[in-house]
Amino acid sequence: MVWGSVSQVLVVDKLPPGLKMYITNVHFDVPEGNNQWWPTFAGITKRSSEEERKKCLPFEAGPSINGGRIGEIGLTSLSNFDSGEGPSARIDFIICGETTLNGKLTPVGQKGTITISTPPWGGFWSFYSNPDKIELAYNLVDSATKNHTVNISRSGHTLDLNWSLDVDKTGTQLVMRVAPKDSLAFDVANLLLGGVSYAHEATYGWVFGALGGWPAAVGLVGGEEIKKMIWRD
Repeated sequence: MVWGSVSQVLVVDKLPPGLKMYITNVHFDVPEGNNQWWPTFAGITKRSSEEERKKCLPFEAGPSINGGRIGEIGLTSLSNFDSGEGPSARIDFIICGETTLNGKLTPVGQKGTITISTPPWGGFWSFYSNPDKIELAYNLVDSATKNHTVNISRSGHTLDLNWSLDVDKTGTQLVMRVAPKDSLAFDVANLLLGGVSYAHEATYGWVFGALGGWPAAVGLVGGEEIKKMIWRD
């Protein structure tokens, strides 16, 4: 194997009341070469069949489920000789349900992605092959993509990436941020209005998307509905 690996745990720490998150798919981008790069997520590998994926996906994630832990992305290789551009993993998700805004139940349907990748790997002959950074990109269906670089230690162990979703102060947009927990503690500024937490529009790193930005998810309430939609069974 390459000398080292990178693992990244994803945690959801905030969802507006009444909304649910479902992880619907994972896509691996594997560079050409000797075909030994080995990305993984939630028991899924690049060689998992559709039937194997159906056993894992979709699944619900939330702050009260498994301590908020969504899963762990692993990036490594089964070969000593892989180097340069490494693999990446893109997680697809859906946000749906109803939340109370200004005293009224409001349906929500959104989807988005989060992608984890790294800078080039050093390879077998380098002094140190592990990348020293995680490259993070995330968006909602109708938002711009945010890109961040997160430093990681030489051991390859990373801080958990916390996934926070909220409603903006106008009550018309879902907002999302993904960042290390320590960073969120300093950067997130929330205003509590009428029992609903509204994210401040100026807070760094949030992406904004309409509450009904993905109409196909509006009104969905359960995993079976989402499973049928994803797999078209």
